[in-house]
Amino acid sequence: MEIVSVIKAIREKGIAVRLVNGQLEADIPVPHRNEETIGLLKNNKPEIIAYLEALAGNEKYTPIPRIPDAGYYPVSGAQLRLWLESQQEQASRAYYTGFQLLLQQTTTDMLEKAIHHIADRHEILRTVFVADEHQDIFQRVVATADFKVTLRIVDFGDQVNCQEDIRAQIREDAQQLFDLQHGPLFRVIVFVLPENQLLLHWAMHHIISDAWSLPVLQREITTTVAAYQSGTTPVLPPLRIQYRDYTAWALQQLENGQLASQQQYWLQQLQGELPVLSFPLKSVRPPLKTYQGETIATRIPEEVSRMMTQYALRHNSTLFTVALTSLHIILNKYTGATDIIIGSPFAAREHPDLKEQIGFYTNTVALRNEIKATDTFHTFFSQVKQTAEAAHKHQQYPFEEVVKSLRLKKDASRNPIFDVMLVVLPDNQPGIAASDDYELTAHTGSKFDLLISITGSKDALTLSTEYNTDLYDRQLIIQFMKHFRQLLAAVFLNPEAPLAEVSYLSAADYAFAVGEAKPAYIAESVISLMESQAGKIPDHIAVVFKDEQFTFRQLNDKANQLADYLRQTHGAGPGVKIGVMLERSHLSVLAMIAVMKSGACYVPVDHKYQKDRIRYIMQDADLSLVLSSKNIAEGTVPEGIAFIDLYDFNYADWSHHNPVLVNQPSDPSFLIYTSGSTGKPKGVVQTHSMLNNLIHWNICESGIDTGLRFLQYNSFSFDVSVQDSWFVCSSGGTIYITPEEMKADFQALSAYIVANKIETLCFPFSALSNFFDRLEPSFIEQQRIKHILCAGEQLTVNKTLENFLHQHPSLCLHNHYGPSETHVVTSYTMGAARQNYQAYVPIGKPLPNTGVYLLDTHRQPVPLYVTGEVYIGGANVAAGYQHLPELTAERFLQLPWADGVVYKTGDLAYLDRDGDLVYLGRNDNQVKIRGYRIEPGEIKSHLLASDRILQAHVDVVVKNGEKQLAAYVVPDGEVTATDIRRQLAGVLPDYMVPAHVVIMEALPVTLNGKIDKAALPDVSQYARHSAYVAPETAVEKRLAELWMQVLSLDKVGTTDNFFELGGHSLSMYKVLNLVKKEYNIDFRLELFIADPCISSFALHVEQLLSQQQQPQVSVNQKKILI
Repeated sequence: MEIVSVIKAIREKGIAVRLVNGQLEADIPVPHRNEETIGLLKNNKPEIIAYLEALAGNEKYTPIPRIPDAGYYPVSGAQLRLWLESQQEQASRAYYTGFQLLLQQTTTDMLEKAIHHIADRHEILRTVFVADEHQDIFQRVVATADFKVTLRIVDFGDQVNCQEDIRAQIREDAQQLFDLQHGPLFRVIVFVLPENQLLLHWAMHHIISDAWSLPVLQREITTTVAAYQSGTTPVLPPLRIQYRDYTAWALQQLENGQLASQQQYWLQQLQGELPVLSFPLKSVRPPLKTYQGETIATRIPEEVSRMMTQYALRHNSTLFTVALTSLHIILNKYTGATDIIIGSPFAAREHPDLKEQIGFYTNTVALRNEIKATDTFHTFFSQVKQTAEAAHKHQQYPFEEVVKSLRLKKDASRNPIFDVMLVVLPDNQPGIAASDDYELTAHTGSKFDLLISITGSKDALTLSTEYNTDLYDRQLIIQFMKHFRQLLAAVFLNPEAPLAEVSYLSAADYAFAVGEAKPAYIAESVISLMESQAGKIPDHIAVVFKDEQFTFRQLNDKANQLADYLRQTHGAGPGVKIGVMLERSHLSVLAMIAVMKSGACYVPVDHKYQKDRIRYIMQDADLSLVLSSKNIAEGTVPEGIAFIDLYDFNYADWSHHNPVLVNQPSDPSFLIYTSGSTGKPKGVVQTHSMLNNLIHWNICESGIDTGLRFLQYNSFSFDVSVQDSWFVCSSGGTIYITPEEMKADFQALSAYIVANKIETLCFPFSALSNFFDRLEPSFIEQQRIKHILCAGEQLTVNKTLENFLHQHPSLCLHNHYGPSETHVVTSYTMGAARQNYQAYVPIGKPLPNTGVYLLDTHRQPVPLYVTGEVYIGGANVAAGYQHLPELTAERFLQLPWADGVVYKTGDLAYLDRDGDLVYLGRNDNQVKIRGYRIEPGEIKSHLLASDRILQAHVDVVVKNGEKQLAAYVVPDGEVTATDIRRQLAGVLPDYMVPAHVVIMEALPVTLNGKIDKAALPDVSQYARHSAYVAPETAVEKRLAELWMQVLSLDKVGTTDNFFELGGHSLSMYKVLNLVKKEYNIDFRLELFIADPCISSFALHVEQLLSQQQQPQVSVNQKKILI
């Protein structure tokens, strides 16, 4: 057994070991005085002695030197970090710690005497923290004669059931702040219980204690009270040193370079880009770290607890290492991260002088491990064990110094280096819950994003999670804890299984969304639906284009005639592919319907494509015929492919009767070409099954009223045009084809919509936001829109569209999602009347006969909230790619959870608690900057939430080999890039604020109405220049002087960033304290961190000064002045 594992196991049992005259002595708590513990010490005695000798250098024992008494003493690095954080009230509450202790047959007077005896003995309990004239922080020990702590007595002596009242009192106490400057930094509540019992609640600030101090304090209280009960003087082990001596000794070790090798170890472990864990957030991370939190606890099943402890024993290791390995694995499952850093407090009490000490001795270590796809629990555990043992050997180097040495860019939104902390408490720390339920045990705040604790003994372990409630939903945390318990059971039942294949979910946990089975939707052809409308409303207008129009009779008859021609002359039928290349017009709809009525596969080709692209599509599609016009087709259609000019076609020569339907649901219905990764377009072969299912859903369940006037805007080479045309023609509406010249002229288009009383719009997102940006008041008054459909891009609602929705509460906005390989498979409908408005719109729930499956990178299911890749199954899945068998085999797969073929989309999404899917972008376009995974859509939604921004697009650019965020913005009025960045900095963490903001008159769009990324300007033309801006006002000048004083600079401009100038937490505190003294104002830390430049700083200071100068008013006057 490796020595560090032995020492760790000893520590976890609360055993203290030391060398006395070369002999090993051990203090063993009563519960562990058994053969197993004695054997552990005996079997490893030589190694333990060698370890303790090596730890103390070559000398057997070098005492920590005492330092002379003084008025002030230096603080440790860890204390300074907690002091700085505690300047925020939330943080100070989060560092509330303590315990309860039940005492029998004693009195409150006796207890008070015991507490003062212990406070006299431990200087740290009488310590406060003060600043000198330079604003540096020091410890000050209050003399025993001046120190007083008052017990708060709460009498429940007459109450039998007072547990809930006690818990309420403790919760209330946890909200009370400790005064770090004046103290005391601990307080005591004594609950008087029936049967002459006292329940002691001891609360204190973490800055004077750690987890290893609590059992010391409990033992001393118990021993001292017992002594007073028996009328004797308490006998406690003598304290050779105090915490101030330790602090001076630790600082001296740093200054003398004694820890240089440990520093190098940590710099090597944490070299390169540090990974940032992307645990599922409930919304965007606040720009400033918050400390709101609560703790939930549950019992780890007895059998699983036993397996964990037995595994540790069999592998000569500790429960801590087992827990650490398991936590890495569940975090990998929840985030997809392979390189993960978890923080953990190590006791750092190896020196014998620290044995019976109370104080903040704990040092945090950052444990970095990387999971490989081939790892089993055994192999990964071995790696984690090595990491933990190496960390144990290097645990003396302060975490705060590690952070300094790494020179990390300041991120005010989170802890440095890691977000998740693991604590495994020794056996003498009882678990806080013994229930299988998930109990809310505390509202004391959160020190980290997640703090996972495992407490208790062998077969009675408790799992608790302290989490930040500003970041995570309680439901997510309970789910995570449940899955952690399930994963623990799974890995120990089969520790040799590859971790990628370990299933930690039950089938009920899978983030699968499956629509209702409705076979009739697939079986009945859309052609029958359209023909039915022609029979019911033959004279109703079906299609309008400029001055041309078709009634349903005319449309159906002409489509039948053209279909008859195609069958009779060109052998049209299942599997035959016929191209359509026309300018936008009423004929576009006619040709589409006719080809499908003939039984052939409809292949649209955009005549505006380059000739080479057109020829490639026609040849790849195996076209024998193209329906076009002479002026377009000549010189474009390749040799060997015939074309007919629809403008010269003689319909009367052919039968107008409905042709016999010849297609099966599995037959090709249309072939759409999309961009391919090889540079050549790839053809997606869609089926009648998809089209039938989609249109039946459109008519019966989509929530879109039928029989309305529908604006057809999308390109006819875009698959949405197929849905538009068949939906309207199958449901008795009228489809209005947008003239080409109006597609970019939104003023003309809005007039067209009003003039034609359009009731349903269908736009891709970019066109939708463009259209609603500058609407005339007359349009708002005259329009008759009932439904807006958006497809093709992620829908984000800007202010103008939001206002429009609120002005028309009954109007519905429909967000449709689906790649070309499945077309629309999910939908989300929102509106003011539904009260389900969201700026970043979910993609919703699946259509009937379709299923959406979210899987991880190893094609294993993920649970709710967790990001997975979207796999789509069911009736809407295409037949594959045209002439691309390898790509088809790669993307169209069989999965055990779905019937038939599923399509691997490459899209990322998660399933929320309401069963709605939320789209997160493409897997191959994942944005990662400085280790942070970023969703550009979140930034875009915050941009569009501003009244001053009409359109926005966020993307990644590479400058000097570094990935950077760029925002392209169309403003409403005069707005600068600085204004926009400052606005975002107030609501987003620093790493999500774009480095570049480009102001534009309009965003470029493609033929299909999507953002044309290739046409976006080079951000280099708009690079920010950090030109010096001199202070102007008296306050700006004085603040600049204070900054120069604290940061030792010769010049500071009003737009310079404090932290980019070299500022850090302590120097920030010094500046704020100097400002407080100078102007007699209290300045909120959060305001400074949010915008750390003098221009904003001065503005806030001037506002506070003006408030001070406002005259006092009487109660009677206040109402008038307000």
